[in-house]
Amino acid sequence: MNLPFKIAKRYLLGKKSINAINIITGISVLGIAIGAMALILILSV
Repeated sequence: MNLPFKIAKRYLLGKKSINAINIITGISVLGIAIGAMALILILSV
């Protein structure tokens, strides 16, 4: 496994399974993914 993936896994999966940082991170990653999908969809039409 590459070093960036290890760092990301360590950051996202902390000692506490559910905390405010993980929730905020999940929401922001979801928002970025939806935005990227929308841009790809609009540019492909």
